[in-house]
Amino acid sequence: ERVFVLPAEAADLLRAIGALAVQPTAVAARGKVITVVGASGGSGASTLAAALCRVTSRGDSATLLDGHWLSGGLDLLLGIEHVPGARWGEIDFGEGTVARTDVRRALPATADDIAVLTFPRQRVADPFRLEAAALEHVAGAVGGAGLTVVDAPAALIPGRSDLVVVVVVPEVRSVAAATRIVAECAAAGLPCVVVVRDSAWAALTDEEIAHTTGATVLTHLPHVRGLTRTVEKSGLPARVPRSLAACANAVLEEVA
Repeated sequence: ERVFVLPAEAADLLRAIGALAVQPTAVAARGKVITVVGASGGSGASTLAAALCRVTSRGDSATLLDGHWLSGGLDLLLGIEHVPGARWGEIDFGEGTVARTDVRRALPATADDIAVLTFPRQRVADPFRLEAAALEHVAGAVGGAGLTVVDAPAALIPGRSDLVVVVVVPEVRSVAAATRIVAECAAAGLPCVVVVRDSAWAALTDEEIAHTTGATVLTHLPHVRGLTRTVEKSGLPARVPRSLAACANAVLEEVA
């Protein structure tokens, strides 16, 4: 609203900028971004990430971002490997602002509107490597509304995350790894909780896991009989098993 002659009115310009900084501004629409990290292989982090999207997509659109370039592809987990759409390395989001709707429109999606950005499968070496900045950029773009779930290794946790969920097996090495991840999240100012994968045998109790990691044990990720076979044949079912849905809803309540 004002014009300043520089450098003569530089001091006046700085005062005007300072005044703008302390004035209340409207809060932009903002969705929720949850990053799920497995403290060890086979902990079920990807299954939980997909379940979070499937549970919330009943009332709102969800986006699932795959940060594991050797995961085999999260489209397989949801049974949409044959659905056309862009994968990592096949689309350039650039450095500027990208509209959430444009990103989601380019991606393969499930019948219940879960858009998935994952990696292609091919028999030749792929020079593409996902970097933290690229994942952060996309998470920021699609995180403007709805729910965005990122299934990523600890090194690629987006700073945009509203919650980091570390999935651990109740064993010493898995909990030791989770402790390091929780510490990294705390240093970055990211809220973090632990979800314990149910197993037939546990070396550590919930109390010991919470004490060791310094994070709250939020809930348990259940073992669902027959789920692995179902996912292999047709993907995570549209009707998420009750115990798995309860786990996902407990996580969603943390960012509600």
